[in-house]
Amino acid sequence: MPGRGSADRHATRHAFAIAVVAVLVYLVAIVARLPLAEGDPATFVRFGSRSPTYPLATAVFGERLYAPTWQGHDGQTFWVMARDPLLIDPANARDHIQAPGTRAGRILYPALVAPWRIGGESALLWGMLLTNLVVVGIGTYVTARFAQRLGGTAVGGLAFAANPAVYFGVLLDLSDVLLVALLVGFVSLVQRKRFGPAIVLAIAAALAKESALVVVLSVAVLAPALPRRFRVAAPTASVGVYGAWMLYQRSRIGTDVESVRAFSLVPLKGWYDAMTSAWLVTEDYWLVAIAGVVMLAIGGCIIVRFFRRRTLLMAAALPMAVLGIFYAGEVVKQPEDLCRALAASITFLVLDIIEQRAHAPTPAAPTVPELLT
Repeated sequence: MPGRGSADRHATRHAFAIAVVAVLVYLVAIVARLPLAEGDPATFVRFGSRSPTYPLATAVFGERLYAPTWQGHDGQTFWVMARDPLLIDPANARDHIQAPGTRAGRILYPALVAPWRIGGESALLWGMLLTNLVVVGIGTYVTARFAQRLGGTAVGGLAFAANPAVYFGVLLDLSDVLLVALLVGFVSLVQRKRFGPAIVLAIAAALAKESALVVVLSVAVLAPALPRRFRVAAPTASVGVYGAWMLYQRSRIGTDVESVRAFSLVPLKGWYDAMTSAWLVTEDYWLVAIAGVVMLAIGGCIIVRFFRRRTLLMAAALPMAVLGIFYAGEVVKQPEDLCRALAASITFLVLDIIEQRAHAPTPAAPTVPELLT
């Protein structure tokens, strides 16, 4: 009879195999997109031809720079930050990033990819992709091991790899891949009662994207059976470090924290505005509209499920589902953005379903009289 160590090694191999498969699938998706821009990795950054980043990008890469849209996407922001993550020359961020006082707070991903620039400007573009691929592997493995501890199989790792936020994060050079991986790691460590490392990941997640703060706060306040010290330390540490970085970047850039109008006071108004205006100009309106309805439905399921179960995983999933109802149209107007609206909440929902099914009571075997009736 195999021992516990043998079973653990077997589970580890399965989780590693799922992670490798996920990375290979994403690698195929990346290779499939390269012909769209003649092999130029700038296609993933998605520079905008009328964005504040474009003059800097053309100065670096030349006038033939691939820019598929006029607005571009957030990948160009991370590219600017990766070229100077410590804001040594603050004019770069101030002049070439839209809303730099807000976006410069998302420093972790650009800081991780910055060393790739040692190999040149093209190496940095490829490094943004490769770094996210590595994070896909790590995140899938961590999620697979989490699913196994909850009573499921390593296939549960696909709850990370198939998350729309991860998919668009990879193909648009965004920090969402890192954000979801860190939040899953944070909740996994809390579930294992490794509170010190969990706080470290909470801090890192906040530096990846500020939305992580509400997830950390929700876990600290709503998750059951946590020590009081952790309930105070986790949000305090993450807010403190994030706040310290924001003070530093404010002192360097010198601009206020500004952003698009992120929320509406009227529930679902932003989604209605996007459906009746911004989504209409997309080529696949009905596909985008269906995706929007699906995201709203998942958010609603998360809210209802939290009040029914009140588990650690649902406490982590809840805040983004609630905030999603109040998103303004500017936040969900692009198809890729509405699919990122729930961030890690989709992964937490799937893991909670895995845990519930694993611990569901087994139906009792019928007795002889029952069989005869």
